[in-house]
Amino acid sequence: MSERRRLTNALLSLLGLILGFLVGRGRIVEVAPQPAGFAGLPDQERTRDAALEDLHLGREGSGGFVSGFSPAFEDPADAKHVEFQYADKAHQTETALTGMWLFLATEALFFGGLFLLYAIYRARYPEAIADASRHSELAIGTINTAVLLSSSAIFVFGLGRIKLGQSRALFWACVVTACLGVVFLGLKLYEWKLDFDDHLFPNASFAIHGAHEGAAKLFWTFYFIATGLHGLHMIGGVILVIWIALGARANRYDARYYTPVEIVGLYWSFVDMVWLLLYPSIYLVAMRQ
Repeated sequence: MSERRRLTNALLSLLGLILGFLVGRGRIVEVAPQPAGFAGLPDQERTRDAALEDLHLGREGSGGFVSGFSPAFEDPADAKHVEFQYADKAHQTETALTGMWLFLATEALFFGGLFLLYAIYRARYPEAIADASRHSELAIGTINTAVLLSSSAIFVFGLGRIKLGQSRALFWACVVTACLGVVFLGLKLYEWKLDFDDHLFPNASFAIHGAHEGAAKLFWTFYFIATGLHGLHMIGGVILVIWIALGARANRYDARYYTPVEIVGLYWSFVDMVWLLLYPSIYLVAMRQ
């Protein structure tokens, strides 16, 4: 009897859901009135500026909702830089910076695993790793360190200038930064050529023999993997800096809006920090031994 009652209750519940759905379909959903002259989106030909005009300062927008722009956006110069999904410029900037910091955290974990593996082998084979480090090109590594640090300082100078509304100064700072990045990559490629000529790539023709051969191969494997990955990040950084330079030339950034400049600056600084860890790990090991 109890099983029959449970089955009856289940059927009644299902019937109630069906009736509720049917009744709900017949209801009229009230939407906010559209702006005068609104013609919809027939062919999705409306521009971004037109969409922003419909979503201006709290009046009903094209989708029948009220935009999230705060009264701080009474100046159209601010509103044009804010995408529709953000409440205001501060919200957009905070979201962008948080996203970049999260991305850099994943990058730190990625490179952190590589450095952890190196540290383990460095502690296990200190003499062999130091001997392998003596074959590295200390002069080129030192010059590249100075080049990269200079590029970061110049980019930070450009960031400071755009906060004062000086887009031309930002443009030239980005040009110099990108050129220094290309110089770094050129020197690194030349260094790799010297390493290959000296048979330091860990293969059958590896130049280091004897008791330290195995650990030396581990060191040079780390060297080529780490510097190769860093070089790829440098290429991406140079492309981003050139993009910022083009935006600065087009007066896309000013004292009110420079979030992309900050984002690229964070990335470029991270690439520098990775190199500042690679430099002593590769070139200065023999000096400490």
